[in-house]
Amino acid sequence: MGWCGYTIYSGDDTQTRHYDFIKWAKISKDDDEIGDWLELKTKIPKDKRHLLTDNADIILKKMPKTKFWDEDKAIEWQMLLALYLDNKVIPPKIIYDNGILGTEYLMGEHAEDFDNPSSRKKNLRNFIARAKKICRPI
Repeated sequence: MGWCGYTIYSGDDTQTRHYDFIKWAKISKDDDEIGDWLELKTKIPKDKRHLLTDNADIILKKMPKTKFWDEDKAIEWQMLLALYLDNKVIPPKIIYDNGILGTEYLMGEHAEDFDNPSSRKKNLRNFIARAKKICRPI
């Protein structure tokens, strides 16, 4: 995976994972429409945000198992949590927990591969702090 910065959305196949989550949650199937929602954060229209909660089970069935972590699994869970945070929707506990665990995993060897590991770790810590501030998991 290539990285152009230190933020959670600075890597290949990070924010674009939201396309799958949005489709799985039956929010939209239209790539152009979804693409319009992806900017600095992914903002789903307010009238469709409830589908993140209503259809969370559908998303969860397609998420990778977390018995053993790797970079791809960690990023996928982090991106799912980020989608909820971007839209100010409280995630189910499993999404919150695995999003945090995945982000913590990324602070290890993954972060050491960056030219400035401390900047990457700082962004990851900020993401966790944001999640803890915004979320009280259900």
